[in-house]
Parts: sequence; structure tokens; C-alpha cells
Amino acid sequence: MKYCKRRQIIMVYFIGGSSTETGINLYNKLNERYPIHKIQEHEVSRLHFHPQDVLIRYGSRFYPELDQYCHHIVNPVSFISWSRKKDQLLQTMEAHRIQCSHILTHEELRHPRFPLLGRRRIHSRARDIQIIRNTQDLRRARRCHYFVQYIPNHQEYRLHIINGDLVRIQKKFLPHQQSPGEVIIRNYDTGWRFEDLSRESFRHNISKLKQLVLFSKSIHSVVTKYNTSSKHTMKMYAVDVVENSHGLHFLETNAGPYLSPNGIRNYVRQISFFIEQAMTDESE
Repeated sequence: MKYCKRRQIIMVYFIGGSSTETGINLYNKLNERYPIHKIQEHEVSRLHFHPQDVLIRYGSRFYPELDQYCHHIVNPVSFISWSRKKDQLLQTMEAHRIQCSHILTHEELRHPRFPLLGRRRIHSRARDIQIIRNTQDLRRARRCHYFVQYIPNHQEYRLHIINGDLVRIQKKFLPHQQSPGEVIIRNYDTGWRFEDLSRESFRHNISKLKQLVLFSKSIHSVVTKYNTSSKHTMKMYAVDVVENSHGLHFLETNAGPYLSPNGIRNYVRQISFFIEQAMTDESE
């Protein structure tokens, strides 16, 4: 890998998503607008980068050394790595007084308030969750890396944040009813799906929209504090949030979330603005 000082045409590179439907579709839609080069393993050592080239990462930490060659980066590998450490992220948010799932200490686990949720540090689609209802469950949960207090809640949102702006709001819904008082694990495997909420959806509840916007700003302020860079970066990610009578509670971030066709169009539009800005910077 090396810099190519003479080349005047900006190249756009894409890493990630080769095995996910969202990543493949995002790359294909972007490629309809710009000639985008998807980086392959066998060619990494032969690539010639110009400092103004654009590198787009979609949830992928492959080839971290490439970040040093591009000035314009969508989701630097350092940010993706930071967002994947789910337990540390919860502790960071709690330290900044953002309501979130509390990770129990060893002392607290001696006298827990059930139910708890057992989690693994690296997970996706909430498939790692173990519901801990009693001491026997806790003793059997040997694959769990940490335990959080279950937060009773009536709604779950996914907030899509791009460089601090809340660009899309989704909520989870279930086609069939659940039993009252049941511990709710809202994931794909248990039948839950996302639906988009437009601004029109909040026409009769503007205060709720403002609450979600303010909460997203608080989360992004923490993200920014721990992910500074001298490069021109775009951070795009989703935040899962639950709501109960005490307000909104942070669950986790995802730097490569599943996207519906509408979500793909939204992300493509935002990334396109970033690419156009890179081209403008180069021409000045």
C-alpha cells in the first residue's frame, strides 16, 4: 500500500458487508451513483491511495491499516471497535449519567434482583441473551460474560444517527400479542420487526420526538468524546433504546445495522453528501 501523489481523481473504497444482505445492498446502491471499489483481500497490498480518497466501512474492521491512507472515512475502524465492546460501552454511558442497562458487579450478583439478562461481549440480533429468573439460571449461565438488570419497558426504538443528526427513527412491533408481565426479548428470532416512524407519526406527540432527539444528542456527545480524529470522518450508527415510566434507556450501538430498502436509501443519501464534500475539498 502506498500514497499515489499524482492521481487527481478521487477513488471511493468500500469494506464490509460481503456476507450480509444489508452490506451487499448498500454497496450496490452506492455503486449506482459512483464507481465504488470493493476491496478484496488479495489486492490490499497493491492498492495505491491518494490522501483525498474516501473509505467506507460498513461494520467491518478488516484491514485497519487502510485508515491511515485516507483522509475521508465513513466509520473509522477505531469507532467500530469501540462500539462493539458492549459491556464497556454501557459502563461509559452510565459514567456519563445516561440511563442504561446496569452491569452487575460481583458483589451485586451475590444478592441479585431477578430477572437479569446474561450477555456476551460480542453479539448481534440479541441472540446471545439468556433470561436469568433465579439462582439456578444464574449458576447455569456459564457462557455469559456479564449480567445486566432487566429493564421493564413498554417500547423499544432504534435511532439512526449520522454525525450527530437523528436521521431515522424506528420502533419494534410484534404481529401477535404477548402475555402480560412476560419478560420481553425483542429480537428477530422471537418475531419482532422494525417499522419506520415519520415526523407525521409524532404529529400528536411532538414532545416524544423532542425527547428522542435530545437523547440521541446526549449519546452522540459521548461517542464524539471518545472518538476524536484529525481526519474528516462520518460516524453513522444505530442506537437501540427502550422506554418505560422512567424515560429512555440506552441498550447498545451498532455500526453495521440491518437496513430495509428505505433505510438503504437513507444511508446512501447521507454517504453521497459525504462523498460530494470530499470531491469539493479536492477541487478547492
